[in-house]
Amino acid sequence: MINITQKLVTLAQFLLAENIAIHAYLTDLTWLLFIKIVSLLNLKDEIPQKLNWNTLINKPKSERYQYYQKILSALARHQHPMIAGLYHNSQTNLKNIEQLNYIINILILTDKMSIDALREIYQQVIKKSIQLNEPYLYTIPSSLVDMMTVLTQPQIGEIIYDPCASMAHFVVSVDQYLQVINEDSTDKKPSIVALESDLMQQRFGLMNCILYDIDYLQPLPISRRNDLLSDLPIIEADLVLSTLINPYFQIDMVSALVEYIVKSLKLGGRAAIIIPDAMLSLTGSGQALLNNCIVHTVLRLPHGIFYPHKILAHLIFLQKPINKKKITNDVWFYDLRTNTPIFGKYATFTREFLKSFEAVYGNDPNGKDKRHDEGEKGYWRCFNRQDLMQRNALLDICWLPEATKSYPQNIKHILEATVKDLKELTHIL
Repeated sequence: MINITQKLVTLAQFLLAENIAIHAYLTDLTWLLFIKIVSLLNLKDEIPQKLNWNTLINKPKSERYQYYQKILSALARHQHPMIAGLYHNSQTNLKNIEQLNYIINILILTDKMSIDALREIYQQVIKKSIQLNEPYLYTIPSSLVDMMTVLTQPQIGEIIYDPCASMAHFVVSVDQYLQVINEDSTDKKPSIVALESDLMQQRFGLMNCILYDIDYLQPLPISRRNDLLSDLPIIEADLVLSTLINPYFQIDMVSALVEYIVKSLKLGGRAAIIIPDAMLSLTGSGQALLNNCIVHTVLRLPHGIFYPHKILAHLIFLQKPINKKKITNDVWFYDLRTNTPIFGKYATFTREFLKSFEAVYGNDPNGKDKRHDEGEKGYWRCFNRQDLMQRNALLDICWLPEATKSYPQNIKHILEATVKDLKELTHIL
């Protein structure tokens, strides 16, 4: 499995040298992988024989390229919304038959693999390919996504909303979480409203949902829509889980999304949102949050976890008060950035690094468990409203002296990994 993953990532590098952008390669890989694995999915009866994988690979190599384009065109017009959504406006980014055959030859090696193994390969290829300095796409550490889900405790019957669904990070996490806590009630499905305005991100998100067998959300697990520009009624959500660190988002757009998220919450509703530092240091942004909802917990996130994008961010937990006159009084801050290793290509941000924060957060999803301030030398502190007002209501607070940043892995390991990448680049097929 690792070998196939590396081959597909190395192919991304090779095709990049042939002027095929990484996100373009990943798009064609997604389309071909779906055709390859559809026989393992509930959608297998939706694909006629003339459009299936065996028909494609049994074509003479000289005819595959044109036939592949015909398959894309046909599936874009498919009646099933999941398939039509995945192939909407599909047109291959590959330039010739050789490039198509590179992908096919590697995917043939997965013939005997389970859907679980294929899902892992797909996710790792996207993650590692983005780390090749792909500017168009971004991903979020699954450890962070899962922690946000666990701490906010989504429930069956609640409306869970993500206005920037990207690659379906929270859709998948919520689905998995609810399967675990409701293992005796498998017939009950969560109500998730997930939106994504970018067509390419939506495609990857739909593919992730397909791989996790999430096809019960109608009309699609992720709809292509921007609620900031929509005339549809505002979502009324019990819980919002979202990340606003898209590198293409301007600060004014992030501010507008935060305001929309707060409006979308029902009275008493809760949210966990990843927000870039740049917005939190913006004059007035913190004041608006403190006045319009109860901001109870702020987690200062480490360097490098959104690699290769150098985005610094905080995770904000908040609740919309039932009594509109009630506003934030105390905010608890946890500094997970100061004196913490820098993460990136060769250092993974795992759940292990979040355990200390999870322990002090407590079991109440709205942060109402008893908490203890660790003082000026600690990583866990409480600031009251007066403290925050003296700081111009800015929520990117740092009180600890920052020592020299430490790297979690030594230079020998990094050099060895780099040499391995270079060797793989010379042995693509």
